[in-house]
Amino acid sequence: MGSPEWFGDMDEQPRHLVRLNAFYIDRYEVSAEQYRRFAKATHRKLPKEMENKPGYYPAVSVSWAEAAAYCTWAGKRLPTEAEWEKAAQSDLLPGKRKFSRVTPAAEYIWYEHDQRKAIRPVGEEMPNALGIFGMHNYVWEWCSDWYSDSYYRDSPMDNPQGPPAGDLHVARGGGWYYWSGVYVSRITARGRPWPNPLIAGIRCAK
Repeated sequence: MGSPEWFGDMDEQPRHLVRLNAFYIDRYEVSAEQYRRFAKATHRKLPKEMENKPGYYPAVSVSWAEAAAYCTWAGKRLPTEAEWEKAAQSDLLPGKRKFSRVTPAAEYIWYEHDQRKAIRPVGEEMPNALGIFGMHNYVWEWCSDWYSDSYYRDSPMDNPQGPPAGDLHVARGGGWYYWSGVYVSRITARGRPWPNPLIAGIRCAK
């Protein structure tokens, strides 16, 4: 887990071995229609950005608390950061951790300076080797962990859960509007949006 010293950001280092118990993770990000059903059933206000969003687009503008509540309502939970990275590591070619000419980024991700320049429907990109769609920057995906830029230096090997407390939670996968595009969409890139970011969505685990 993490990036080597010669590549990536400081909070992605050191690269380290992690062992995880078996888990399931959603094949797709939670759609706007799924989130609307949750909001109606739990009498929650729908985020403004989702009011006119087609149901087959990903849920957006979801806070960490609302994302966690959705997963609980669905009988699931938010994935840990380690689980998310494990699910994403099967992307592209075996043993590869970045995009290449053989597996061009354009087939897997959307970002602002791409010619398409917009958020896209759930499941429109190519799936990874596990059949999981959209792990790379449709929208940021919340993880259960609190964020710490130094956590990798002393995190446990078995089932790391993140630090016990913090100011922000981790999000993974990037967001379509980021200027840095492919760099932010790397498997190892760690996000730390504010509690109510504009482009943050949900993928649950169990």
